[in-house]
Amino acid sequence: MLVCKHLGLSSKSIGHVSRNGIIQEIKRTPLIRQKYAALCQRIQHFRAALTVFQDTDSILFCPNLWMLNIFLVYFLLHQVSPKSIKSFMWEFIKPILTEFQNPVIYAIPFFLLLILIEAYINYKERTENYLFIDSVASISMGIVSAFIDVITKATAFFVFSWLYLNVGLFSEALSFTLLGWVLLFFLDDFCFYWHHRMSHQVRVLWAAHVNHHSSTYYNLSTALRQSWSELIYKYIFYLILPIIGFHPIMILTQISISLIYQFCMHTKRIDRLPRIIELLFNTPSHHRVHHASNIMYLDRNHAGILIIWDRMFGTFQEEDPAEPVIYGITTDIKTYNPLRIASHEFVSIGKDLKRASSLRDKLGYLFMPPGWSHDGNDQRSDTLRAAMQQKASKE
Repeated sequence: MLVCKHLGLSSKSIGHVSRNGIIQEIKRTPLIRQKYAALCQRIQHFRAALTVFQDTDSILFCPNLWMLNIFLVYFLLHQVSPKSIKSFMWEFIKPILTEFQNPVIYAIPFFLLLILIEAYINYKERTENYLFIDSVASISMGIVSAFIDVITKATAFFVFSWLYLNVGLFSEALSFTLLGWVLLFFLDDFCFYWHHRMSHQVRVLWAAHVNHHSSTYYNLSTALRQSWSELIYKYIFYLILPIIGFHPIMILTQISISLIYQFCMHTKRIDRLPRIIELLFNTPSHHRVHHASNIMYLDRNHAGILIIWDRMFGTFQEEDPAEPVIYGITTDIKTYNPLRIASHEFVSIGKDLKRASSLRDKLGYLFMPPGWSHDGNDQRSDTLRAAMQQKASKE
């Protein structure tokens, strides 16, 4: 019906006929036949563009070729077999697998080696900082996330490329230049800070992000406990970068570099680093605070590489030796099942939506910070922290 509407056909004029019948009807009507021919021409442009997909300057074909038209015409007006759908999807994700040399791929062997070394040291010292089934759950989450990210990264690449080619304010000055890489280092980290902070302050985003915090163990394998659903919205926070004029390959590369750096933050083995490093950069000490469930540490230190954003925007908290970090989330989910780890907060939101009586309350459970409640039982981190500080001042 969407295709019929797009071509100016009413459902009454078509009736309950087959797809081939619709096409025959299109070919008998001159005006509609003209529209159909134009749409088929777009398909030809699309197919031709796919043959030069490896040319990153031609990735977005032409500005007026929208994904809606691609799917409506290609999938609904043509006889499409599972094989052709598979071929279409391959052409869509091929640039991410061929053109983009993801630094994370090269880092994976080092990730695994460092995890094994840390686990062996833990075993020799009997520090009980590793639990095999917990690490298996974390690594399983990471593997599934990597497969999902192929699709989401391909989509981001598509959108970034369109913005870069059609807007790209300073593309000549910033694309693969020293100035571009230096500016991108800071701007990418700034975008990550706000993506990460919003993932803690908007409950539906927290539901996607929370699985990364769900382990009560803090080690290098915990870094691989990556979200599945967070990848759906993550790249939205980076849309400003191709608009400014950074090449999509540069953006995705810097995002990967940041991810590699953050992997190294997930350890207890490193204490405090020299003062200047602790002042400017995210460190294991700062990130331990971020993974804490202690009230004073909740929703603090959202940094990727640089801690300066937390210092600037009031979300920084020093690790206090007098307040040992308790890892995990405020309500332990007590499971190592990856499906439950990935979905438990969405389930909780569903329950809260059922007991909310008004649309305003339902929206509150989706978009207010975690811990918000319509009945006055406020468990938001800022509220808990203020109550704790007030109690401490009275004592």
